[in-house]
Amino acid sequence: MAKRASTRDVDKTYGRTRLRAARAFLEQAEITQMSATDDYQRAAATSSAILAAFAAADAACALRLGQVWKGEHTQAHTLLRTIKGSEKAATALQRVVSRKTEIQYMAEAVSDAKLTAAIRQAETVMAFADEIQATG
Repeated sequence: MAKRASTRDVDKTYGRTRLRAARAFLEQAEITQMSATDDYQRAAATSSAILAAFAAADAACALRLGQVWKGEHTQAHTLLRTIKGSEKAATALQRVVSRKTEIQYMAEAVSDAKLTAAIRQAETVMAFADEIQATG
């Protein structure tokens, strides 16, 4: 289990709100991907996919555990991994989050393949969050 100091307590309403945010970020990434013509637009879309994955992970954790991660972003997957059946989603979160700094702060060039991978990873975390919400 993640250290208590790296989490904060939340309620299910927060989880449902984060799930709506995750959907909005993912939709933005997908819309931008359709019209992206340069590295900067793909970087913006990738950033939205990363935010979608974070929000979906928050939603899953809030709905199942009543907690969300508040520590170092690269370790956010550790709380998600505490939920039974989360391995695929936690691995996807870990992978997409590993690109956050280079894409959002270091102006790394983003290929369409990298963007597509980020969207797929966000979709994996989103699917898990949707499953958590459906099973209550």
